[in-house]
Amino acid sequence: VDPVSCPISTILCFLQQLLEDGKSASTLKVYLAAISACHDKIVSPRAHFLAIHFLKGARRLRPLIKDTIPAWDLELVLKGLSGAAFEPISTMELRFLSLKVAFHVVIRDTPLSK
Repeated sequence: VDPVSCPISTILCFLQQLLEDGKSASTLKVYLAAISACHDKIVSPRAHFLAIHFLKGARRLRPLIKDTIPAWDLELVLKGLSGAAFEPISTMELRFLSLKVAFHVVIRDTPLSK
């Protein structure tokens, strides 16, 4: 298939195959932009109404999943737990000791790999 002169149906079949292979909607958009850059039609495949609707559907099928858990630095937290309010153990308040112990138990029992 010649990507320079093929019909929009061929391009959409190619994009469908990429979608079925697990590619994201943003990846499909890049493929379509690359094909459109060298396509010899007067109307760019990227501007074709079928391609626009196809990409909208792909975004609905494979929405961008953002990590909703904020990133945090374990080293920074551990440094904070060794600060004035948490050290030395013999002089710390019971509520701070409880927080420190609870945190260490959770960290010890939680797998660190995703």
